[in-house]
Amino acid sequence: LYGADNTGDITKNENLRHFANHIEKNTPAGGVALIMADGGFSVAGDENNQELLTRQLVMCQFLCALMTLRKGGNFVCKIFD
Repeated sequence: LYGADNTGDITKNENLRHFANHIEKNTPAGGVALIMADGGFSVAGDENNQELLTRQLVMCQFLCALMTLRKGGNFVCKIFD
């Protein structure tokens, strides 16, 4: 488990900051070279609202990448539609 509250939930600000601080302290280049995001959860029964339900997670994945990528790093995010 990781994060300030040990949940790993990147939709919580304190966990995002905790993770970014961990990366900054433990990577010699000041960030990571590659981040891949594939977050998701079940939207069974509410598929027509999938984009609305997952927007917070998608935005937090992008924010996490911006906070932890080193200069010249790459970010790949898979999003279902």
